[in-house]
Amino acid sequence: MKPSDKIQKDLDQVEPPRRARLVRLRRAFFAAVDGITESMQYRMPTFTKDGNFVALASQKHYLAVYFCADELIRGIKAKHPELNCGVGCVRIRDTQAVPLKELVASFKKAMRFKQGARARK
Repeated sequence: MKPSDKIQKDLDQVEPPRRARLVRLRRAFFAAVDGITESMQYRMPTFTKDGNFVALASQKHYLAVYFCADELIRGIKAKHPELNCGVGCVRIRDTQAVPLKELVASFKKAMRFKQGARARK
């Protein structure tokens, strides 16, 4: 699970408190699903398996997890209405707790997600 040089360089530029949150989330993703790969896509660490993907980003005041399909984050939105969510995106402000359990559950679903379902949306 050692990040590539590009990903490590990206992580090194993130402020320490948020970096710890990103590293914890990365570790949880790797522990949750066997056979995933990580690369930099669209300047974000991106996890892929069988054509499915999830990306992480460090924005100005929050970290974001891009699932790119609203049905993958419905449970998070329902359980954590305080989070700012877009269509298939969860934004977690620096002052908010990371809903790790729910994010990992959505990550597992995303890695099994049918591409055709995503393309129809």
